[in-house]
Amino acid sequence: MKRGKCPACYRQGFLHQHHIRYEPEETIVICAGCHKKIHMYLNGRVRTGSNPYINPLVKLGIAT
Repeated sequence: MKRGKCPACYRQGFLHQHHIRYEPEETIVICAGCHKKIHMYLNGRVRTGSNPYINPLVKLGIAT
């Protein structure tokens, strides 16, 4: 892991690599919090209500 600024939420800290696609390999580098939120969306666990999560992939223009 390396340190830097997350392109989705702009937090400073350790960054994780998330695979968007494996063949061909396509990855993004994001913080642990955004990485967790992406996997929550992919598994159908979306927080709703007055303070919903925004999918980091949408913020980055990768998903709709």
